[in-house]
Amino acid sequence: MFIVAGSLALGGVLLVDWFGILIGGPALIAFLMIFLGERNPLRVILTATLPVGVVYLLATHVLGTALP
Repeated sequence: MFIVAGSLALGGVLLVDWFGILIGGPALIAFLMIFLGERNPLRVILTATLPVGVVYLLATHVLGTALP
């Protein structure tokens, strides 16, 4: 189980590195939620996209910084 979770985390980090936080962040959260047993698609989608969107908007508009 630890190897699977570690592989998912490493894959998510690589997705963020290659495609940026707007694609890699929600994918990492969704993969880990499904791995941990969440089966409600609406909950997975909302939990994966809303926090990343809020952090992205705060970083770009409030702090004025660019995210990868």
